Amino acid sequence: MENTAQQPASGRGRTSARLAAAALMSCCLAWGTTTSVTANTDAVQDHWLTLAEMGFEAPVPAQAQESIRVYEIGSPIAYSAEGSIKALETTEEEAGETIISLSSDILFTPDSWELSANAGAKIEELISDVPEGADLAIHGHTDSIDGAVDNKELSEKRAGAVADAVRSVRSDLTLDVQGFADTRPKKRESGPDDDEARRINRRVELRYEGR
Repeated sequence: MENTAQQPASGRGRTSARLAAAALMSCCLAWGTTTSVTANTDAVQDHWLTLAEMGFEAPVPAQAQESIRVYEIGSPIAYSAEGSIKALETTEEEAGETIISLSSDILFTPDSWELSANAGAKIEELISDVPEGADLAIHGHTDSIDGAVDNKELSEKRAGAVADAVRSVRSDLTLDVQGFADTRPKKRESGPDDDEARRINRRVELRYEGR
């Protein structure tokens, strides 16, 4: 009789244990732990895996800080293979004149005057603000280092290539096409190792009156 009276309580205890085990397992899974539950659910074991147990060394504070990366949403930026930032063009105003400087490094391959595939569409976009019937100067410039092609010839042919692209979409404009080699640097070069100044000086400029 004594054993018969205790059985319902034992059944309720096992039911409670099962419910508790299920709840604990769900909680453990939610928090990223590994849970081991026995076949009769009467015993539950929790175990948090450490980095050492997973075969990793714990990072020092400096490493943890370096792992954080912050990205800002903004306009598209073109990156060179070396990771430096390059812009296709810059626009400035000087004494009522608008000057658009096109980077030769993006428009052309070294010692070449053939425009890249998408250059024509970009040039068309840039000259959309040039007034109807305006005079547009197209001036080619190089850095001070001579390549396989003479700098004077290279600057003239690059200016001519841009001029051809302009004519194809704006026949109303009067063009002044010239090449100046390295005689009109935008930034003074301190020597052959001054890559930044040389990059800035390799350009084709579009100049017109007004905005």
